[in-house]
Amino acid sequence: MAKTPAPSTANSVMAKGKAANLPQVAGRPRRRVGSPSGNILILCTLVVLGVVSFPAFLLFCFGMLPTGVAYIIDHHRRFALTFTVLAPNLTATAIFIIKLMVDGASVQMVMEMMSNPYVWCMLYMSAGFGWLVYRCMPLLVTAAKEYRLEMQRAGHEASMKTLREEWGEDIAPPEVPEIPAGRAAQGRPRPKG
Repeated sequence: MAKTPAPSTANSVMAKGKAANLPQVAGRPRRRVGSPSGNILILCTLVVLGVVSFPAFLLFCFGMLPTGVAYIIDHHRRFALTFTVLAPNLTATAIFIIKLMVDGASVQMVMEMMSNPYVWCMLYMSAGFGWLVYRCMPLLVTAAKEYRLEMQRAGHEASMKTLREEWGEDIAPPEVPEIPAGRAAQGRPRPKG
C-alpha cells in the first residue's frame, strides 16, 4: 500500500497564520464587552431600584432610553459615545427622579411626568448635548492643536531669524518648501495596489 504524504508543517502553519490575520467583522473593530463585574453591578443597581421604588425605576428606564440607543450604535472600543451621552442624560434623569421622590413616588405621578412634554424635552435635550459634545470635541481639539503648532512654528522662525542675524547665513538650514494645506490634511500617502 502506498502511503499518502502528510501535509507539511510549514503549509499548515501558513494556513493558520492567514486565517488568524483575517478581520473578525468586515470593516468594524471587534466590540469590547464590558467586564462581568461591571455588568453585575449595573444589574444589581437596577434590581434594587426596582424593588425600592418601582415608579423611580420606570422613570429611570424611560429617561435613559437615549443612552441605550447610544450604547446600541456605539462601535468604539471604549464606548466613547455611550459615556458622553450617559453623563448629561443621567443628570437630567436624576433631577426628575429626585422631584418624583420629593413629591411622593407613585406610578400615577410617573405617567403624569411622562405625559409632560417639558420632561421629554429636558431628557432629550440633555442627550442631544452629549451627542453635540461627541461630534464637536474632535474638531475643537484639532483646531486647538493646529493653533498651538502654528504658534510654535512662528516662535521657531523668530528664534531662527535671531540666530541668522547673530551668526550669519552660514548656520541656516536649507529652506524647506511648505506643504499645501490640502496635502497636509491627507496625511501619509498610501501605497497603491
